[in-house]
Amino acid sequence: KIQIYEFTDYYCPACKAANGHLKNLLAAYKDSVRLNFKHYPLTMIHLWSFDAAAGADCAGRQGKFTEYADLLFRNQEKWAYAKERPKEFLEYAKELKLDLPAFEKCAGDEVVLRQVKLDMAEGDIRGVNSTPTFFVNGKRAVGSGQLLDQAKLFDNFLKERK
Repeated sequence: KIQIYEFTDYYCPACKAANGHLKNLLAAYKDSVRLNFKHYPLTMIHLWSFDAAAGADCAGRQGKFTEYADLLFRNQEKWAYAKERPKEFLEYAKELKLDLPAFEKCAGDEVVLRQVKLDMAEGDIRGVNSTPTFFVNGKRAVGSGQLLDQAKLFDNFLKERK
């Protein structure tokens, strides 16, 4: 009944904060809200955010997208400023007991990389220019504050739909 499209970057501190708010909203409205997650790594300023997005999708192929994403957000300061490809990406896969050879192969898979690029292109088409940006039933919300402002209307919206 309520569709949320989230465009996010794992390197982004505001996205990390929004992730907690989204979890609360999804728990409160579990049968009424559908979250459509979209990667929008700000690659010009966040060196490893594209790789983090691909890693999350690779974990998702093994049924651990949310868990991997949570590790990326929770440990942002450990990998975000690395000079070389962060070793944490593989460490998170190990922690989640993923098939490591499959995970590593997936990280360079053109299909996975293309999907991240398609999410970014969709964000560009929708006018996303900062993260996190949400579209709640088509209405744009930038940042946690605007998302929560729209969430205040969920109960009324759901009553109208009954």
